[in-house]
Amino acid sequence: MIKVQDHWQKIVIVGFSGAGKSHLLREWSESLMPSFLALDLDDEILKKYGKPEDKELGKFISRVGFTEFRRLEKELLNSFLNQSSERLLIALGGGAFDHDIQNITNENPSILSLFLDTPFDICYERICQDTNRPLVQLGKAKLHELYLARLEIYRLAKKIIRPEELKFIDAL
Repeated sequence: MIKVQDHWQKIVIVGFSGAGKSHLLREWSESLMPSFLALDLDDEILKKYGKPEDKELGKFISRVGFTEFRRLEKELLNSFLNQSSERLLIALGGGAFDHDIQNITNENPSILSLFLDTPFDICYERICQDTNRPLVQLGKAKLHELYLARLEIYRLAKKIIRPEELKFIDAL
C-alpha cells in the first residue's frame, strides 16, 4: 500500500484502459485520501469541453476528433498539475501519461505518478465490450501493441503497484 507523504500535493494514477484507475480513485478518495480532491480526467474533460449530446467520452471524441481530444486532455491536465493549489488525486486516461506529463511529474517532488500495472489480458477483458471506448474498435491485437508501446512510459512513473497488492481487486 502507498503511504501518503505530506509533501505530495498531486497524485496521478496512470495505466492502460481497463487497469482500474477510476476504481482506485474512488476507493482511495473515500477512505485513504480524504484530504485530496478526486478527479477522473475523462469526466473533467466532459464537464469542461463537452456539450449536452456528449453523454459519454466516446461520443465527445467522435465529435471533436482524437487529435483535438488529446490536445484538450493535455491542456486540462497541465492546468491541474501546474496551476491548481488544491491537493489532487487524478485518474488519467490511458494515453494521457506521455513524455511531457512524465517529465512534469518526475521533475516535481510534490507530484506522485503511480502506475497501476494491470496485465493486458485483464484490461482487455474489462474493456472489450465497452462501445464507449473508441480504441476497442482497433481489435485485440492492435490494442495489445498499444499496451506494449505505452508500458515504456508507464514504467517511468515514480511508483508502480500491481492490482493484486490492492484489497479491492475482487470488486473490479
